[in-house]
Amino acid sequence: MLSGPRLYLIGLLSVFLFCFGLAGCGGGGGGGGNIATMHTHFLVVSSDATAVPNRPSIGTFDMGDQGDTAPELSISGAQTGLDGGVSQGIAISNDEAFVANSQSATITVYPEEGNGDLMPVATIAGVNTGLAHPVGVAAANGKLYVSDAGANAILIFKTTDDGNVAPMTTIAGPSTTLAGPGGIAVDSNGNIFVANSGNASVLMFPASASGDTLPTSTIAGSATQLVKPVAVALDGHGNLLVSDDGGKPDAVLFFTATDNGNMSPNKTISGAATMLAAPNGIALDSTGRTVVVNTGNNSIVAFPANATGNQSPNEMIQGAATALSSPIGLAVAVVPGPP
Repeated sequence: MLSGPRLYLIGLLSVFLFCFGLAGCGGGGGGGGNIATMHTHFLVVSSDATAVPNRPSIGTFDMGDQGDTAPELSISGAQTGLDGGVSQGIAISNDEAFVANSQSATITVYPEEGNGDLMPVATIAGVNTGLAHPVGVAAANGKLYVSDAGANAILIFKTTDDGNVAPMTTIAGPSTTLAGPGGIAVDSNGNIFVANSGNASVLMFPASASGDTLPTSTIAGSATQLVKPVAVALDGHGNLLVSDDGGKPDAVLFFTATDNGNMSPNKTISGAATMLAAPNGIALDSTGRTVVVNTGNNSIVAFPANATGNQSPNEMIQGAATALSSPIGLAVAVVPGPP
């Protein structure tokens, strides 16, 4: 399979890790790794929540796939440690995929380009971890950020952790206002954004946050149109994207990352033409398009960078061959080589 330097854009757990300008990330010398010779993968966690028996999986698709397309790669099977029906968010770091398993209260780790019935290369699990019902994950700067809806907490581990290890940092307590936290994202300064599903808000904590601390900002109130925010993403240009599956209709809402209080979104994507149906994982692809996985209709949809209102997606992956079954987590990876 393809290997080499990567640019990762991660949803439900969304974080940008820009490799441009770093050694081996293209530019100069005329060697491989030039952005023109790269392509984009969508990695999707299917929770398989409505199937009997449950067979959760991680499917990898190419940007540009349309319709009833089989995944290029699929991690699935008894050895994977993926939850029976409630695996959730996914993040990628250093060619590894990290998955939150809500039912078993674990974080399992796989090769990013893994395929088949693989055993995890690492598993964070045990009483010392503080994990109760992990939902969202994000990875940045050697740290793994986990939002836990059972503990109403954000737990921060090292990406190299394995076994029954205590988190480096725990953010929890009444001052945090965390209530059923879902998707999580981290910006280039280490600020933490989390979809706070339990009280219809999006919270931001500073990189230094620890313990029972107040969020730096809270986006909440009737003007925000937030009903049940489930995932967040950052676009690297100061914009915060939120997928919300509690509204009528469901929506993707766009804010400024510095917003605070009862702020109206800068724009929304919603309406029958969008094909949004219980939208969950959200991310930006390499061209700036908004990519969303829909739990409600077992699909992946992508919208143009300038999309707004009741706009149809310009890419939709859906059908029996996709093996998408209650998909919920999304990560986007730019990898070397042609599709």
